[in-house]
Amino acid sequence: MAGVQFGWSMPVGNGNIDRDAYLRAYEKGLEIISGSFDSAWFSDHLQFGDQDFLEGWTALTYLMAKKPDLKFGHIVLCQLFRNPAVLAKMAATLQYMSKGRFIFGIGAGWNEEECEAYNIYFPPPGIRVEELEETLLITKALWQEDNVTFEGQHHQVRNAYCHPKPDPIPPIMVASLQPKMMRLTARHADWWNIMGADIDSVKKHIANCEQACAEVGRDPATLRRTLQANCVCAPMNLSCMN
Repeated sequence: MAGVQFGWSMPVGNGNIDRDAYLRAYEKGLEIISGSFDSAWFSDHLQFGDQDFLEGWTALTYLMAKKPDLKFGHIVLCQLFRNPAVLAKMAATLQYMSKGRFIFGIGAGWNEEECEAYNIYFPPPGIRVEELEETLLITKALWQEDNVTFEGQHHQVRNAYCHPKPDPIPPIMVASLQPKMMRLTARHADWWNIMGADIDSVKKHIANCEQACAEVGRDPATLRRTLQANCVCAPMNLSCMN
């Protein structure tokens, strides 16, 4: 059984401080977690109202180059934002250039407001799940095969090549809670992610995930479990006062 590993989910807004201070805060945070945490993570949204918000792929790539001892991933990419084949190529390039430090986290997408603002089509939930599955099929094919042709209901590629191949193949992490998404995760993902919840809810989600694995004929022990939650980091010698 693998031990518990920790990752830091980096802030995506600048908190109304100047750019230089913002970048220094990132670099200081990455320095603090180095040696104790295994990975760093960045969100993938375009806006939340009028808040300052960095584009996830560009920001993560910049920070990944700054810290070569950590793995990096998105928590999670929105499959609505990017062409699936181009996204697979982007991930392959990042994995190749980073010498295997990229984790491919992805989800179906949920924030209708930002899609409307950026003129991105926001289909019903069932369609978004279908699109995500086709995205994963295209991604896996491009990472592993040559001359890929895929004719899906929502996405197509024809005679597509993805060279150089990612080495190694990045782990695929899917964020999911609902039954259809759970089954998709069981079919295609290496890692499964859920957002922070109370212990009883987490236990329920794990049981549902194990049921989804059983339905698709997968050993649930082969699906790595990840949880995004808030925590407080404090010095080991911190004393409490009565």
